[in-house]
Amino acid sequence: MPVISCGELDTYYEDHGSGPVIVWLPGTGLRGSTWELQVEHFRDRYRCLTVDLRGSGGTGGAGPEFTVRDLAADVAAWLDELGVTTATVIGLSLGSAVAQELALARPDLVERVVLLATWSSCAAEHHLRRHFESRLYALEHGPLDVYGQFGFWMSSPTLFDLEPDRQIEVERLLRRHMSANTEGTAGPRVVVLCDVSSSMRPYTPLFLGFVHSLTKTVRQVESAVFNVELVMVTELFRRTRLNRALAWLSHHEVALSGGTRIGHCLNGFLDDLERRGALRADTIAVILSDGWDVGEADLLQDGMRRLRGQVGRVVWCDPHAASTDFRPQVQGLRLALPYVDDYLDFS
Repeated sequence: MPVISCGELDTYYEDHGSGPVIVWLPGTGLRGSTWELQVEHFRDRYRCLTVDLRGSGGTGGAGPEFTVRDLAADVAAWLDELGVTTATVIGLSLGSAVAQELALARPDLVERVVLLATWSSCAAEHHLRRHFESRLYALEHGPLDVYGQFGFWMSSPTLFDLEPDRQIEVERLLRRHMSANTEGTAGPRVVVLCDVSSSMRPYTPLFLGFVHSLTKTVRQVESAVFNVELVMVTELFRRTRLNRALAWLSHHEVALSGGTRIGHCLNGFLDDLERRGALRADTIAVILSDGWDVGEADLLQDGMRRLRGQVGRVVWCDPHAASTDFRPQVQGLRLALPYVDDYLDFS
């Protein structure tokens, strides 16, 4: 996707569709891709422009300090460079503050604004400042997933009470589109991918119990389960007891049956982690699977090669390996093993 030079700032943006222009501005620490679902809905009627704000995602320029007004000036320079003369500007959280400053500074550019999770000058301004100071401290001194916990502030109490599944999905999407790690933050030390297909059914309670405990007690963990498709479960496991987490998975048709597409799901897992800059050279990757794969062999091999090139160690736990004189027979496992550092039986 394009990067455009606007003065001294190289700005990363995406441009989809045609028609009247909608500019989508993300919140603190989020990429422009936060708006992917909205862009997909509107792109057949509108030109949808998303942008990574200064210091986030693919846009550089983060100096020692800058203001919301500076961010608005960046957006104005970017739109001028693209030749945009008027637009609807939609902002989320920090993006909504940028939209307000942009409308004040450049009313010629802004036809209308839509403000989500927003604020303006008010008697409670000092409370808002404390909130942002807390988020900044978490971003500078803790793992990125700690900072991500602040996403719930943008939801109303009724969403928690009446639509808890939707709230989990909102937080998952926000985490997915968080910017790459900044200086002072740490990515996950462990990433876990757990096979829940039919061939693994006898071992599923043990493996999911292990993943749940690890995710709930160790902060620097990212976890997912898979069979035909992938489901990220980090937030679900971290917030709920095991029995409720399993009930949620079952309700969402992550059935413990069917075929297994390890390559497809592994690449999806890596796409998610890479998008957030969440893989490090000292990360340990743990795959819990018997290797029974009905997907494309090349896709699995490519995924294992990608994984091995980005983490410090790959551990594969196979419940069948505990058998006496066991030798890997299934194609998936044979393709994966050259990229595995430790092949364990989990006994």
